[in-house]
Amino acid sequence: MSAIIGLQRVLTIALLLTQLSISRDKIISNLTQPSPFKSAAAVVWLSMLGALVVNIQPMFLGAISEVYGFNAAQLGFISGAELGGGCIASLLALYWFPRLDLRKLISVALVVAVVGNLLTPLATTYSGLILVRFCTALFGTGALYAVILGVIGQMNNPEKLFASAIILQVVSVAVFMLLTPVLISGGSMSGVTLLMASLMASGFYAKKYLVIASQKPSGQGAKKNFGLLIWGLPGLALLGLMTFDIGIASIWAFVERLGSEAGLSMDESGLALTVGSAIGVIGAFFAAYLGLRWGRIKPFVASILGLLLACLMFIEASTWLNYMLAVGMLNLFWNFALPYLLGSIALFDKTGRLMVLIPAAQSAGFALGPIISGLLIVGTDYRVAAVVGAGAFVCCAAIVVPMLLKITKNPVGQK
Repeated sequence: MSAIIGLQRVLTIALLLTQLSISRDKIISNLTQPSPFKSAAAVVWLSMLGALVVNIQPMFLGAISEVYGFNAAQLGFISGAELGGGCIASLLALYWFPRLDLRKLISVALVVAVVGNLLTPLATTYSGLILVRFCTALFGTGALYAVILGVIGQMNNPEKLFASAIILQVVSVAVFMLLTPVLISGGSMSGVTLLMASLMASGFYAKKYLVIASQKPSGQGAKKNFGLLIWGLPGLALLGLMTFDIGIASIWAFVERLGSEAGLSMDESGLALTVGSAIGVIGAFFAAYLGLRWGRIKPFVASILGLLLACLMFIEASTWLNYMLAVGMLNLFWNFALPYLLGSIALFDKTGRLMVLIPAAQSAGFALGPIISGLLIVGTDYRVAAVVGAGAFVCCAAIVVPMLLKITKNPVGQK
């Protein structure tokens, strides 16, 4: 009951703060347009905020476990509520993205994200915490992430924006990995959630530099074009993204067990994962630097080949060094491929309409990957997960590469 009353207060405060933000937007809209750099920086920062909770979830759930003592099943449901809220927000964005004022939606999402995080330490019961986190994701971070992905889809050279966003997201994970133990040392979630709320509040500053393309088609036109989008190249590109994430998740879910298969202890596997994940940042840096200098097909194909090599290395790994290199290769080419894969969706759909479905496609991929591998693994032979991953990467290439070739031969198709 206290959580429900608290949510009612959240909505009241959200309405008041949203009105203030909207009034400020009217003043800002009269100013000169921000520079391209500031606009790009605003997009990258807001995308980091939208994906923040999902990226730091291991530390966030660990903090909840330490403070409240919830068991694994309860933590799983809290995680599911957060991810489910974001996934539903992504699906609902199909309706509201081409119809509503995106600046107002960003304001509402930021307000809910701020107040939801401030309310989290007050929701000390299991059911109350699930309710607060679900609503925060559905109306806050999930909606924010969907909007920003749609905005990126309308911009030029989205690959560099996606690569920069991935770099910033990796940095945010590292920061929370270092700070979370310190912030919960007093036996409270307040330190963690106050930091998260402060970051979300910074989004209001970033928003004033955000440039959003005019996108107010009629409802009838939106309905007419949607069928062409979902069954055309953009829909296939989303399918390619989901297949890619099936491959990543099928390996990542069992990556520690693959270390055990190689004869490593859990501590040795953990050290290899730390080093290998750090190597992965190089992939995003290289994608940001490279941009479209080599086009889209060459970097993407190189990434798929690199991922297939990583799968082979997981299968053959028998030492710590081999296992660490396999983890590093997986992260390196995962982060290198992702900007080009997301950019291909933006390339095929300049309306940004289907970009809002990216969180839903990624959620589906990350859910299906472990399920498929888990069903096929016999006994303790976790190397099957790498075989499943390799098959998914080949399927992804079979979907995406022909589409990129079609666009290369027919540039008019980019419209």
